[in-house]
Amino acid sequence: MNYNITKQGTSCLRNLTLAESEYIQLSEKMFGEASMTHILAPLLILIHGDSCCLDKAHELILGVNRTNIDEAEYAAMNPGTSWSEDHSLNSDQDMLHALIHRIEGDKIGEGGYTGYENAK
Repeated sequence: MNYNITKQGTSCLRNLTLAESEYIQLSEKMFGEASMTHILAPLLILIHGDSCCLDKAHELILGVNRTNIDEAEYAAMNPGTSWSEDHSLNSDQDMLHALIHRIEGDKIGEGGYTGYENAK
């Protein structure tokens, strides 16, 4: 799922800045649990985030949040879970997900693919 989870076993969402936490809260307040939450918060983090912002935005787009972070870490470390089926992306999330992979360029990410390959 995420390079940071895969490499270190923990989600980078465990290390949100105060501002990033506020972006997520704002998004949740505006949209509840709607899929827009998985678009607005990642966009705000990408615009205003720290050096780990791509990973944080990536996890949010893929459905990781404060209530399922343990499950997400398990899914990232154990292939064959149903995470992707349980957290399917809509077309807007797909587009933002691909954009993040294009931004990261040739960094090796999920599945051992580079950002450009993952963007497809």
